[in-house]
Amino acid sequence: MNADSYFEIGTSHRVCEDYALHGIVKTDRGPLAYGIVSDGCSSGVNTDVGARIIAHETRRCLEQFATNSWQVQEFVDQNPAPFLLPAILHGSWQAAFALGLSQHSLLASLWVMVAYGDRVFVSGWGDGSVITKSGDEVLVIAASYSQEAPCYPIFYLSEDMRKRYEEKFPDQEFYLEHWTKSPLGPKYERTVQDLNKPYIGSCNTLELDSITITTDGIGTFLQKHETGGTEGKDTQWIAEQIAKFKNPAGEFLKRRMNRFSRDCAKDGIAHYDDFGCASIILTGDK
Repeated sequence: MNADSYFEIGTSHRVCEDYALHGIVKTDRGPLAYGIVSDGCSSGVNTDVGARIIAHETRRCLEQFATNSWQVQEFVDQNPAPFLLPAILHGSWQAAFALGLSQHSLLASLWVMVAYGDRVFVSGWGDGSVITKSGDEVLVIAASYSQEAPCYPIFYLSEDMRKRYEEKFPDQEFYLEHWTKSPLGPKYERTVQDLNKPYIGSCNTLELDSITITTDGIGTFLQKHETGGTEGKDTQWIAEQIAKFKNPAGEFLKRRMNRFSRDCAKDGIAHYDDFGCASIILTGDK
């Protein structure tokens, strides 16, 4: 098992508001691998800092969880991230306050994946996506919001903040979009989800070669044509390119994304939003 992460500024931004972290921690039950991505709200103030605070506080809580044998045993078949969210939010708010930042600096998405034992878990608060690869089959699940106002984890900090969010966006809907490409052909599906719940997913590690989480920048790749027009690149195609890991050793995701970025530049493809991602290679566990 191996983990890696990567983030890159978009062409329309002057400051990168996306951030990504990864790690592998030794536990009494074997290694626990994790990946974290966070995307600061573009209309917010200091949310690039807020995204980093949330990501690092998530790392701290996960690694503390991993070194506590009782907790790991307690959650052997459960997703630890929702359990840790109150501590993550509390620690993030304390860090922001210590830096003289307001709670609005924490307007950022948070996607977390954790692999340990024979399970891999994904949790997503706000917009983002998860990519799984098994053999030749690549699955993409992307979370989006009808009014482009994601339900960020900070809105879970207090009932008052949650109420204000719901009052401001009374008609908000939360969607999951599914893209699948396999030997049987492509398939697309969109479903409406419960706005009061984050994205939660899990599967057996033996079912996958790799799993990747990304910020919503995956949906902002554009290709410029010689005629002057632009064309949006298909999310499924982007996911397939990201998941082409030839060598799972070392910084496998950074190598892949650097190569993909060079190929995109040659073909006139660029993402206008920032983009962050983290991956875990699971092939070695089979």
